[in-house]
Amino acid sequence: MEVSQMIALASSVIGALSLLLAFVVFLGNRHKSSNEEVMRNQLVNDKLDRNNEMARETRDTVRDMSRKLDDHAQTLVRHTEQIATLFKRVERIERGCDAREKADE
Repeated sequence: MEVSQMIALASSVIGALSLLLAFVVFLGNRHKSSNEEVMRNQLVNDKLDRNNEMARETRDTVRDMSRKLDDHAQTLVRHTEQIATLFKRVERIERGCDAREKADE
């Protein structure tokens, strides 16, 4: 075997090894990239789940406050009516007292 053939064979082996190494590095980077994307997607999904839970809690809190506000409004209406009734009673009692005072004079 001549030197030129040996150099050609060595070059071919080196080329094949270089090609194999490049392919292995490519697959490794692709796998790493895939893992990073999966981790990134998981992080985004976790954040979305947290936001969803906070939105549910906020909605429930708003509903509860709305119910309480309705209850307070009904109580306020009832108390307003009771106060109006009490003022009418006081006026009637005052008129009765005034009429008695005039009768006593």
